[in-house]
Amino acid sequence: SVSEDGDICIWDCNTPGNPRFTNHIDGLRSISLAQTDRSYQMACGLTNGSIAIYKLYESGMLNRVQLLEDAHRGAVYAIANVPNHFGRDPIRVVSGGEDGKLCIWDLFNGTPTPFQRSSNSATAHDDPILTVAVTSDGKHVISSGGDSVIRIWDIKTQKALLCLRGHEDIVHSVGLTPDGKYIV
Repeated sequence: SVSEDGDICIWDCNTPGNPRFTNHIDGLRSISLAQTDRSYQMACGLTNGSIAIYKLYESGMLNRVQLLEDAHRGAVYAIANVPNHFGRDPIRVVSGGEDGKLCIWDLFNGTPTPFQRSSNSATAHDDPILTVAVTSDGKHVISSGGDSVIRIWDIKTQKALLCLRGHEDIVHSVGLTPDGKYIV
């Protein structure tokens, strides 16, 4: 779990009480975990617009392995690891920011590819993106935020496939069924 104070608490679900480990990362705003062969990959969105990639070990030790500076203008409000079906370690993350941009990042070379609604728009949403989710097959990204719409994107082409309208205010969060059939 993360909080406004920048603390990451690692909880042991089998042992009630205080967190098992606590670490501090300045400006932490969002996290996403993915299991790797011997650890967990933790992608972190920061308030300064950067993305930090950490390895989280069973011992609770965090080791920063990569920093993608200036990923967004303003905070990175949403981040998700993209499943890698050819190996255990995630090699891509998707980020959504205060600037309304949605990007997929190649962690091998640290480069972003932006998602765009159309050739006339440089952003994925008109307002900040507050949540992103990736389908379990790694083929689609779902984003939502301050503009009250939910968009479904093709991860290969970075093109919008569908725009869902039904909310009249900010969409703070989305959930996906494991089969990707329903968005909640």
